[in-house]
Amino acid sequence: MTRSRAAEPPTTPTATVRPAAARPDLARPDPAGPGPDRRTTVAGGVALLCLAAVLLESAADLLPDDPVAGVLTPLRVALLAGLVALAVAGARRVTPPAFDVAVAVALGAAAAATLLAGGSWAPWRALLTTAAAAYLAAGVRRVLPGSGPALGLLALVAVAVAGAAGVRQAADGTATGFCRGALDGTADVCTGAELVRVTGTFANPNLLAALLVLLLPVAAAGSAALADRASRLVGSGAVAVGYAALLLTGSRGGVLGAIVGVAVLAVLRRPTRARLLAGAGATAAG
Repeated sequence: MTRSRAAEPPTTPTATVRPAAARPDLARPDPAGPGPDRRTTVAGGVALLCLAAVLLESAADLLPDDPVAGVLTPLRVALLAGLVALAVAGARRVTPPAFDVAVAVALGAAAAATLLAGGSWAPWRALLTTAAAAYLAAGVRRVLPGSGPALGLLALVAVAVAGAAGVRQAADGTATGFCRGALDGTADVCTGAELVRVTGTFANPNLLAALLVLLLPVAAAGSAALADRASRLVGSGAVAVGYAALLLTGSRGGVLGAIVGVAVLAVLRRPTRARLLAGAGATAAG
């Protein structure tokens, strides 16, 4: 005897169960496999640490000066390690072609001058080291786009260390062996009546000025990006100390470079076509 269709229990649609791999809300990366993202993060972090060592060495003479092998100093070892880490992270072109051309021209001109003068290659190696540091910084920013606050903090530390040492020399009246008696440089012999030029953690006031010119805009941007008002106040104080030390170096080129740096920073904070053109014209005139 068969049951009628009316007596059959109602049927309910069955849910189709998809495998976890096909469901984006359940899909999870394999923690055992590094994957390209993890590799990029780890290698970029190593490059950032190498850049931190380079910046702190520049400001505070952190690393030993004796070569590890030949002309390979600990600073250059840190630079090479950072550049290798960028290559592992997959960084390819990190600077515009115009920048690469400018670096190549500078290195080529310096090499030609060294050959013609028959001088030491130490200044050329120093220029090459500087170029490597620039590429390391650009590569870190490319590989780790969120590294801006970290670089701003590093610049703040470097400016505070070098700037405070220079201001301390001026406050104590420390004789550095460098003086500025006239703006045109005609009376720079230290006789006791001239302005003593501070050197900070460097052997020459112009070197201190160069470091501050490069890092003060970055430090100012890093200070403005700090999370709370108290931190920004402390950061602004460190920047003010850095600018005071720059003035106390008596470096005319350094002071001019700092003025241009402030103008460029002001333009880039709120860039418009008119402000960019005005800033470029003022820089060219300066």
